Amino acid sequence: MIGRAARLLVASLLFAASTAVAASSPPSTLVLEGATIYDGTGQTIKNGTVVVAGDRITYVGPHRPATLPPTAKFVSLHGKFLIPGLIDAHVHFGQTGFFEARPDYVDLGSRFPYPQVLAYQRRHPVRYYPAYLGHGITAVYDVGGAPWTLELPLAAEPDPNAPRIAAVGPMLTPAPDAAIARFNAPFEKIMVNLDDDAAATELVRYSLAWGAAGIKLWGIPQDDALTRMRVTVNQIKQAGSWALAHATTLVEAKAALKLGAAVLVHSVEDQPVDDEFLALARREQVIYIPTLSVHRAIHDAKQALLGKALAVEDPCGLLDATTRGVLDDAANLADDPTRARLAAESEDDERQLAALELRMADNLRRVHAAGIAIAVGTDAGNPGQLHGFSLITELEAMQRTGIDPHDLLTMATVNGALAMHRSVDLGTIAEGKLADLVVLSQNPATDISHVRAVNRVMKGGQWIGGIGVNNATSLNLEVLRCHSRSTVIPSPRTHRKC
Repeated sequence: MIGRAARLLVASLLFAASTAVAASSPPSTLVLEGATIYDGTGQTIKNGTVVVAGDRITYVGPHRPATLPPTAKFVSLHGKFLIPGLIDAHVHFGQTGFFEARPDYVDLGSRFPYPQVLAYQRRHPVRYYPAYLGHGITAVYDVGGAPWTLELPLAAEPDPNAPRIAAVGPMLTPAPDAAIARFNAPFEKIMVNLDDDAAATELVRYSLAWGAAGIKLWGIPQDDALTRMRVTVNQIKQAGSWALAHATTLVEAKAALKLGAAVLVHSVEDQPVDDEFLALARREQVIYIPTLSVHRAIHDAKQALLGKALAVEDPCGLLDATTRGVLDDAANLADDPTRARLAAESEDDERQLAALELRMADNLRRVHAAGIAIAVGTDAGNPGQLHGFSLITELEAMQRTGIDPHDLLTMATVNGALAMHRSVDLGTIAEGKLADLVVLSQNPATDISHVRAVNRVMKGGQWIGGIGVNNATSLNLEVLRCHSRSTVIPSPRTHRKC
């Protein structure tokens, strides 16, 4: 424990020292001109100008500023569209995008022993970074996982090849030990039982000391454990943090709001939200993350085990080789009894899924109409819900409920930053904010599907691909070239190479 904390302290001091050295000379200046700017708040500037100095935005307006440094570099974005970096407000780096890390859905332990999967995820989270950045996602919120996820934000923040990360670490749950045993491994716990008061208190203390962006409650009890959870939430708030809640029933969601949860990480799924729920959500100023598309993704992943290929649209080759290999071999991974069970359940699953999707969509419309803040999150890492790829699918599902694309842009930027508690420097194109920007070739305000048409991505003033203000090292120059050639949106549900 002491050694890990010491390493974090040394890393922090080194980063601070490098920042101080960089600040001794004037930052380079980049002038982006001619794009239609959607700043994230609903405001539009046509033929606008954004000035970036170092890693920050220093000017946003309809004209070039009166004074600029003589060394300023100019980039023409005429005919393009500029938006803030997108934010996925619900991901899990400990999960793979298929069933290896979700034995509660389908147990593939004979091929992929669960402890080994968790160990692999710990060693290789960076394999997902290109898919996030390549899709214009410059920040993500890991809302529950192993303790090692708390180490990701510090390393990712200054790294031009990584999205910004917030993480909550292990989760508190009223579920009995027998129910959560399959999620935990001998060497680390992902879930901690609330019945153990000392363990719950220690989890809160430990996680917040490591910089956890909130504490997640997985399930809300309706018995005596609710009193213990209330005490824990009060401890979280007294420490200056906030609680997130996995509460998918209306009863649970109301209880979470009464406890003071700041974020609901899923839709209410079992019945229509009512006036009491909406009043509580407004009172608590909660952020609602619907995750509309994850159940369909899990269904499709089950079908992949039965031989129906899981379609992945990957025109720029962003899917990591490990995940690609698992998906390509999906039809051979399940044993015969598992395949027989999935086949027998398939028809009922489809019928139940269709009804569930209608309930979630209707609840999203009600929540939106009530003026409650909504952020976009995917539950990425779950089976079929691939890291980096699933945000577009989620946005399209939300658009089908009738939400205007302008509002969706706000939900995928401003409200995502709000959920992460990063509004001070992320989420909008505004003076003083970090220069996390996405250039699109097509207009996202007419159809949110146009966020597929990524032309360039900038994180902290550095173009992904290495041609930015601060001369970033290349994440993948071919990805940048692929984006620059993409003038037509690829057809959904296809797979092609550049």
